[in-house]
Amino acid sequence: MQQHQIWWVYNILEHRQETDRIVYEDSNPEKGYILLPDLKWDGKTLETLYLLAIVHKHNIKSLRDLNDSHLPLLYNLRDGISKAIEKRYGLCYSQLRMYFHYQPSFYHLHLHINPVRGDAPGIWCEKSHMLDTRATLPFVLFEGCKLLDEFEEKGAVRKSAEKVNNKEKLNDAVEKGCTDESVDEPQVKKIKIDKSVKDTEESPIEK
Repeated sequence: MQQHQIWWVYNILEHRQETDRIVYEDSNPEKGYILLPDLKWDGKTLETLYLLAIVHKHNIKSLRDLNDSHLPLLYNLRDGISKAIEKRYGLCYSQLRMYFHYQPSFYHLHLHINPVRGDAPGIWCEKSHMLDTRATLPFVLFEGCKLLDEFEEKGAVRKSAEKVNNKEKLNDAVEKGCTDESVDEPQVKKIKIDKSVKDTEESPIEK
């Protein structure tokens, strides 16, 4: 994403816009951030509190760019935001959910904060990654997404084989057998049933 496409982020960080909405700021250029309400929040209802912390450091686009050198930044986000929210809104750290989105809605590192008891948009597990959690980075891409098309072109992902739901097609596949020549066809095995096993055979479990 080009810098001019997120000009509004830099306007906030450089105090050219929304200065009256800032809840808290740490001006340290390496581990500082600006904390302000997300536009999804009405600014009044504590149960639906939704804040955004935008880091001052410009060269971190997303969660994927983070490494061990950024630990001071992450610790500072957690500790500073916790204190600021408790002072301003009366919610302690254990009552808060802090997480990153991947893929993010814009490519400048920012942290989402809302109450654990709330049901904020974007908290589903395929997209949100908790600040205190070390994990791989799964994410969801939907059919028609340009990023998904690029992954497919480069062979990074491929579409799974279509399921055979039609009974006639399934029976036909069993009769013909499936080979490895087509990855789109289901792999079907014939199972030989042992006729010597009687349906009336008693269970070995004592009653």
